[in-house]
Amino acid sequence: MSGHIKVGRWLPFRAIQLIVPPHGFVWVARAGWGPLSFSGFDSYGHGEGQMRWLLGGRFPLMTATGLDLTRSAADRVALDAVWLPQSFANVQWEPGPLDRSALAVRAVGDEKTPVELRVGDDGRLTSVRMQRWSAPDKRPWGRYPCGGIVDAEATFDGITIPSRLRVGYWVGTDQWPRGEFFRCAITDAVFLP
Repeated sequence: MSGHIKVGRWLPFRAIQLIVPPHGFVWVARAGWGPLSFSGFDSYGHGEGQMRWLLGGRFPLMTATGLDLTRSAADRVALDAVWLPQSFANVQWEPGPLDRSALAVRAVGDEKTPVELRVGDDGRLTSVRMQRWSAPDKRPWGRYPCGGIVDAEATFDGITIPSRLRVGYWVGTDQWPRGEFFRCAITDAVFLP
């Protein structure tokens, strides 16, 4: 995938992600330009979340682990599962709060996490939203609206997935413009058996 990520300001990035819901994910990326670029990963696996980012490929910029990060990363597994539609065969489905919406309740780690999926009149996925464990805008850790707006979809290996998304906190609220922090385009996808 490629796109822009907001880290104070919008920076270009390129990334690759492995997703295995409900077990975990690894997202490896490089963002920025030249010697001021940073690279690293976010991950969740074996019941633990982790982040490690380096400035210029050498200098530690951020390393994080712990219970709060683990809960947030587990929620991301449930949210990012939109890129692996076949994984929704193993979730509990409930009616959504709005017309043309449904809740996919997925067990990740010790928690069951509901993710709201909304579709348009044509059946295309238009948005995904959940209450994610996080600390946006330097707020205390807790559950906050997080998700994305699906701007386009594409088919890879016969499977149609969201291919252009805008992601952030406060999705579906009037705070969305300041909460958006990630814009991506999926440039390729491979589905392993």
